[in-house]
Amino acid sequence: MSQPDDDDLDATANDAPSARHKRNRSGAATRRRILQVATTLFAAGGYEATSLRQIAIAAEVDLATLKYHIGDKALLFAEVYRQGHAELIRHVEPVLAAMHEVSDEASLRACVRLLVANFHDFIEDNREFIRMVLFRMLEDPSNMSALENELQGLAVTLVERALSRLIEAGIARPIDARALIAFIATALPMWFVTCEVKPGWIGDPNPATSAEGRARSEQLFVELLERALLPLPTLS
Repeated sequence: MSQPDDDDLDATANDAPSARHKRNRSGAATRRRILQVATTLFAAGGYEATSLRQIAIAAEVDLATLKYHIGDKALLFAEVYRQGHAELIRHVEPVLAAMHEVSDEASLRACVRLLVANFHDFIEDNREFIRMVLFRMLEDPSNMSALENELQGLAVTLVERALSRLIEAGIARPIDARALIAFIATALPMWFVTCEVKPGWIGDPNPATSAEGRARSEQLFVELLERALLPLPTLS
């Protein structure tokens, strides 16, 4: 039997990494497609009513391939949730940095505007994730995973600590910081969903469909937060 010459060996060696790279890229693309489809279906029908088989069909993969890339439904939902939470933290981090620099009423007002603007950005960029989370809140809370509870608590705690510092320094009013954060975190997403599905309730300009509407929405929530956070004027 003839032995392969050096050129044949070099060609085989060079081809193997290329083939592996293509397989890795294909696998990563499949995983991304599964996660995107899962987000859409969880947002449309909720966690309980969405099956792995439905996700596999919509993602155009067989069930075995889906399980190979992700695992079971709980793991799939956890990964979708983890990605959405990472996006939330990315939008919150500039606000936390701004909160650290607040020293007076003017800088507090600027921080409030940044918080509202960044939260609007997050909602507009992640509407399916927002719908998924709202849907999840209506499902059986006993089925909430430890990861969901942990990540939700982390986001709230990060903002609460920064806000509590302002309250302790007398820059912001002594209010229930955690309750205020929970209100904004639920009210703003629900407001946007209402704008989308019940535009007649909101009127024009609609915050969900136009720049003018978004400006209207930002002004509304800025005013709400300023009323809650800014110290009351001293009566003479």
